Amino acid sequence: MRCLPLPRRLLAVVAASAVALAGLVLAGSASAAGPCPTYTDDKGDAVPVNAALYPAIGEDDLDLLAVSHSVDSGIFTSVLKVTALSDTGPVNAFGDNFSALFTVAGKAVIMKSIRDTTAATPVVTTSLSVAGTATTAKVTAVYDTKASTVTLGTAVDELAKAVGAPLDGQAFTAMSARSGSWYPIPSPVPASGLAYDTATAPATAKYVFGGSCSGDAPSAGTVTPTPTATPTAVPGAPVLYDQPRKGCLQFPDATGDAATNPVSGGAGDTDSDLDITGVVYRTTGDALQAYVREKALSTGPSSVGGNVYDTHSFSTGFTIGGKAIAVTAEKSGPATATVGGTASTALHPTATFDVKNSTVVFSVPLTDLATLTGSAVTGAEVTALTAASAASGSVVPAPANTADTAAPATAAQKTYVVGSNTCFQPLPGKLFLDGDSGVYSDVTTMTASLLDASDGAVSGATLSVTVEGLPTMSAVTDALGDARFTFPVTVPAGARTASVSFLGTDAVGPVSLSQPFTVVVDKTVLKAVGGPGGVAATLTDNDKQPLAGRMVAFTVGGQVSKVKTNAKGQAFLKGIAKGTAVKVGFGGVPRYYAAAKTVSAKAG
Repeated sequence: MRCLPLPRRLLAVVAASAVALAGLVLAGSASAAGPCPTYTDDKGDAVPVNAALYPAIGEDDLDLLAVSHSVDSGIFTSVLKVTALSDTGPVNAFGDNFSALFTVAGKAVIMKSIRDTTAATPVVTTSLSVAGTATTAKVTAVYDTKASTVTLGTAVDELAKAVGAPLDGQAFTAMSARSGSWYPIPSPVPASGLAYDTATAPATAKYVFGGSCSGDAPSAGTVTPTPTATPTAVPGAPVLYDQPRKGCLQFPDATGDAATNPVSGGAGDTDSDLDITGVVYRTTGDALQAYVREKALSTGPSSVGGNVYDTHSFSTGFTIGGKAIAVTAEKSGPATATVGGTASTALHPTATFDVKNSTVVFSVPLTDLATLTGSAVTGAEVTALTAASAASGSVVPAPANTADTAAPATAAQKTYVVGSNTCFQPLPGKLFLDGDSGVYSDVTTMTASLLDASDGAVSGATLSVTVEGLPTMSAVTDALGDARFTFPVTVPAGARTASVSFLGTDAVGPVSLSQPFTVVVDKTVLKAVGGPGGVAATLTDNDKQPLAGRMVAFTVGGQVSKVKTNAKGQAFLKGIAKGTAVKVGFGGVPRYYAAAKTVSAKAG
């Protein structure tokens, strides 16, 4: 006969001794679920996952409704809200367990709390694991039966140490929460209890460490500016010319040195059709190309001086991934290839004889090169660069005669990197970025300026600016070449990088610039006034915006009481005798808000 778990109230009579206390339990305390959840879960779906061990009975104590992540005063918390949290736990178990799961900085984190409700005072055990391994990070658990929430918390420094990386500004992924029943005695139920409910964050849910439960960065009071440059994805792609810029070559070759020898002997003829003037390389989306430039490409060699050659051919050679490749063609269409001097069918090159631009363009598919070399070729170095021209006879048989050869001379000319298209883009512009700092929670403006290679202002150009940790913004330059970016600074104080980029147009080439950007903490102002039976304090930032949800310290005769500010930045201490002096202070929030000057007031 199958042995089913009995209701908790019956099992209590045979319960084992309580598990040692490892977390903090404050039953009935005011643990807020936060102004907004990070994500929610359906109501009424808390049933045992393993129906073979337990009949499907719903448990309001385990029915997850919402999860809220946030950071305040150096503490990270995950608030799990349920339908009806009970001080005695689930009806059909000895206790409950709750877990918050997420991935941050590439590490899977689980914060867990197990509550044994068999004793007069519930006993809680907590843990934090990273990538499946237990850590020494301390976790607190607050069970608030009034708000029906379980709040799991840990110090930011301890969590960062456990993860092994700074967490400020890191986005959470794979967010979820779990609830389950708990049993301390042997039974068909696993020692960890039965899983009841899982709340999984949808793809639209977001949370950035250091921010509020909604996924935003830490609250910046009531500042809600509209950036003049709306954050958007950067559009477009770098322009790529069909022909290289005038005079731009990988390596040049002397003119007037292409000689073919007549059958009758003699010094030979200089042939412009075969006279290589330079070579330049280009990478398209699917091919590596070699542009072999001629002095005056024609349909064939000239016939001056009794030249019997009526057919021309051109070739280019290079080495990539240790493979020496040569490609040859006599006309537009398929070309022939050799690898290591042996004819190859693994490569499928083509050639285009562009008479108008006096260029023979060789194209070798990138996929062929990747297969040949055994790896992707983008970014690979191409060396041993050469080009050659030759003439031969078809009507009157004549042996092939090499007319001209070309090869690089300097170190810079001897290597081409696949993907580099400098010669096929306009000269790069010049970028300037005005603005190197901002105050947390304040609105700041940066101005980016674009000039062409001749220092002329470039108008109507789309520039993109990114401050490390903030969304990319784009704006269009005005008649003076300036684009302005106004945005709220919502990342913690510290050294960061600001970058501006321009993707290029037909007239101005792509260019980018990066420079340091410093975020400083926001200054705070604290005021206090006495009233009947107490003192009221108001906390604002330097722009007089109220700071909500911050802890203000009231000191009376050496006793300190901390009160969280409301939406108006106000905190109140009541029950004070008239005339009693009260000191009020705000210690600040590291990397966000500076401490305020301590003020005093007397109760009215």
